Amino acid sequence: MGCSYSGDLAEPPSRWRVGASWAGFDTTLTFPESGERVELRQHAATLSLTRVLERGWSLRVAAGGTLGGSVGPVLESGPGAQAAVQGAKLWRQADGARPFVSSSLALAAGWTKLDDRDLESFSSGSLVAADLRLGTAVGWEVAGFWSPYLSAQLFGGPAFLTVDAAQSQGTDVHKYRLSAGSSLFIGDAITAFVDVAPLGERGIAAGLSYAL
Repeated sequence: MGCSYSGDLAEPPSRWRVGASWAGFDTTLTFPESGERVELRQHAATLSLTRVLERGWSLRVAAGGTLGGSVGPVLESGPGAQAAVQGAKLWRQADGARPFVSSSLALAAGWTKLDDRDLESFSSGSLVAADLRLGTAVGWEVAGFWSPYLSAQLFGGPAFLTVDAAQSQGTDVHKYRLSAGSSLFIGDAITAFVDVAPLGERGIAAGLSYAL
């Protein structure tokens, strides 16, 4: 769970931005009571609304649906919902060789229905998870329209796995995400971004935003 870097570096011409994105991630959950570890894979689509405030601050809300995935070798993720709220601060603008520096704090939660691939002695299941995520990004602006960046996030929160009315509480084994991304500014209104995380919580995200 959580928010990916949105690609919005500087204050846009408008105070509002709407966005659409797709994200997929792969992480490992651990359940201390049983000592079990399971691989969680999910992908989801979200819509977002960002309000740009004074002095580099911004607030973003996002909501969307889980499109699919898996929990361990047997359980499949069915339809689900996700929501997040994120506050961000641009501490320094990019200027030539000097990079921009930004940080963010996000709270996210999600729910998804689970199905058994074998359909043997299985009646119902779900996964509910939440996390609080602190992130930072450092990057540069090239030719006024392209911005590569590096990002790091630390996060933590519970995950509740329910299978046939039996509930287990777990959490992520890797509580960090290291990624590299790129933003492309198209005219004065459109920003496109892609973000790839090979370490910690692994994943990829891509999307577009539009200044109203």
